[in-house]
Amino acid sequence: MSFRRIFTDMRTLWWALILGACGSFYSLLNHVAVRDFGLAGQICNVGGKFNCDSVALSPYSEWFGVPLGVFGLAYFFAGSVLAARVALGRELLPFSAILWAVSGATVSLFLFSVSLFKIGALCLACTLVHLSSLTCFGWFFSQTPIRAIHWNGFQGGWWRRQLIGLAAMSSVALVTGVSAHLVRRPVTARAIAAFNLRSGSEITRGHDAAEMFADFMKQPLVDPLSSGLDPSALADPSFGAEKPLVTLVAFLDYTCAACTQFKKTLADIVNREPGQVRVVLRHLPLDGNCFEGAPKDFHKNACRVARAGICAARAGRFWAFYGISSSLSGADPVRDIAVQINLEPKEFKACVDDGEITARLGRDTADASKLGLSDTPALFINGRRYLGALDSNSIWSILAGLLKGKNESSEIKSANR
Repeated sequence: MSFRRIFTDMRTLWWALILGACGSFYSLLNHVAVRDFGLAGQICNVGGKFNCDSVALSPYSEWFGVPLGVFGLAYFFAGSVLAARVALGRELLPFSAILWAVSGATVSLFLFSVSLFKIGALCLACTLVHLSSLTCFGWFFSQTPIRAIHWNGFQGGWWRRQLIGLAAMSSVALVTGVSAHLVRRPVTARAIAAFNLRSGSEITRGHDAAEMFADFMKQPLVDPLSSGLDPSALADPSFGAEKPLVTLVAFLDYTCAACTQFKKTLADIVNREPGQVRVVLRHLPLDGNCFEGAPKDFHKNACRVARAGICAARAGRFWAFYGISSSLSGADPVRDIAVQINLEPKEFKACVDDGEITARLGRDTADASKLGLSDTPALFINGRRYLGALDSNSIWSILAGLLKGKNESSEIKSANR
């Protein structure tokens, strides 16, 4: 079969449209999974230059806050309408077809160049979309729509049909884009932390330290600590300075991979300034069985592990629990925890199932809901929500600004005495 025959075959067009739509749909799912939930795109990450997570977390993966996969679906839907007209023996709508094909090919070449030279990684699903749009471009121009146009024939009915086609495609893209924008959320801290954990690298959101600090200070002041909690009984575990200038409150899910990495980050931050920084730990298991902000069994056993942490604290063994919580892998995590922190398994299980412990966990999850939390790790620094990358250098850029302000204030007070 000749090269021209391949492009003129109607089946080529339909396959390109189907594969392009599938690639767009997968890239959209992967985009949401990576940015909102910190899940890895295992199928798409084949190694080398192909890393969909890097592309999904880049600022180029969205236009006006809308994932590019949404635009891809709208684009191939519009192409299917044009193809259906051809299949039914209707007019090709050459002006619309030319605009559709050229815009798709141009955008694909642009995005491929951005991925290769700016991001430094390629998305396998996106590459499939680019190839599909270029194939569609070749097919439509193989139909010689330009030669089919008689410029003297642009009379009222012809233009009306072209404009109707353009209006229909534009409406689909606009409605789809606006709808997606209304339900989008910004990339979550957990997503960035999970990427750092998988890749071994540290990424930020493209701001320098001054911009990051200015953005942080715009966050409203809240109280992320336990309200009305008896400090003598089941207080929030904490470590660091006794009289800190900066207090970090971290909501953790001890079955969350990103939280495992974040525990090391917290320790590193305190070790930098042990006399000025304190970390307070709170529970936020991402499981709808005990936290209404998460789907049921999203992190299986997260509720029981959280209650086990509270029981370990009551028995004076929280830091032993904290040290081994990242390595739990058995079907019965409560028993494994009891054995590893040297507590009697039956008594420990009875504590985990105790209503008082459930109520204590409910205090943490209720506060998390009031604070609008939906993912972990979640971090507050001196009462302000921190939404940046969760590596120690990025967090320390905020702490450095706060400590500088505190020290300058102290110097001014001393000078005025």
